[in-house]
Amino acid sequence: MVSYDMYVELCLQCCLMDDCGDKEKVKKSNRAMDKIKKLQSRMLDYDCTELLGKLLNHEDDRVRLSAGAFGFSNRIMYEKSKQILTDLSCSCKDKMLAFDAKMVLASCIPKEV
Repeated sequence: MVSYDMYVELCLQCCLMDDCGDKEKVKKSNRAMDKIKKLQSRMLDYDCTELLGKLLNHEDDRVRLSAGAFGFSNRIMYEKSKQILTDLSCSCKDKMLAFDAKMVLASCIPKEV
């Protein structure tokens, strides 16, 4: 099982737009992202809908972005995840997070056959 607190703590280490000029913050953010990816991989091993629901409702945009991207790309709580990403892409004050949300939505559009 993945710990809610650990997931949130790692997300909060991820850079915001204003942090990108600080090499140490970027390194810390990259390490946190690697750990988040490992946690997300473990989340696929069990029914993580309760945990994902809590993460999608978190107050911090970084947590919601990470959870939304995970849910959307893995089709877990797909509609809720899509709505979170859409909201972030349109109204997030941090332009980098808004851009990331747009890119996740664009990269997961089903291709027509």
